[in-house]
Amino acid sequence: MLEKKEWNLTQQAFDKLLLQLHPNRESAAKEYESVRVKLVKFFEYRSCAFAEEYADETINRVVKKIELGEVIEKPSSYFLAVAQNLFKEYKRKGKRAAESIETIPYSALPTIDPLKEERLKTEVLDQEQLLERLRNCLSKLPLADRELIMNYYENSGKVGIENRKLIAQATGLSLSHLRIRIHRLRAKLEECIKKKMA
Repeated sequence: MLEKKEWNLTQQAFDKLLLQLHPNRESAAKEYESVRVKLVKFFEYRSCAFAEEYADETINRVVKKIELGEVIEKPSSYFLAVAQNLFKEYKRKGKRAAESIETIPYSALPTIDPLKEERLKTEVLDQEQLLERLRNCLSKLPLADRELIMNYYENSGKVGIENRKLIAQATGLSLSHLRIRIHRLRAKLEECIKKKMA
């Protein structure tokens, strides 16, 4: 199990993290949830017995850095780097503290579900294959259509809405006509992906 550190997370420190993730608090909260889910999966995929605790410790370490004044340019890359370092510590600790299984309390034994592990690996593989098919199908679209659909889905929430208004103005389309055009492009992509999956 993960050892607790002296430093404790405060609301003020957490608010600084949210501000680094996104200037809009609601969008920042969504980004935080997304980051935490990815971190948990990162540790689960590597068979860490306490994936959620390690995800939280990763976040705490990043928050501590921010509180000390560090500005993080690319939060997703930074979280991943901290998680990788924490995983290395986890592995080193495991090698140093090898014990007989009889001396480990039952509550501290790893709770790895082989079916869950296989399912996670399959999900990751499926997502990678789907992403590769999407890239391939996108490359077959004319450049203007490819840029249009990628720009359209680039952001979500309020930022996405504003972005789509700007796209509509730039293309000379009304928002409803833009949505129809995007719907048709998306249908083409979905059809292309289905053919590649068949």
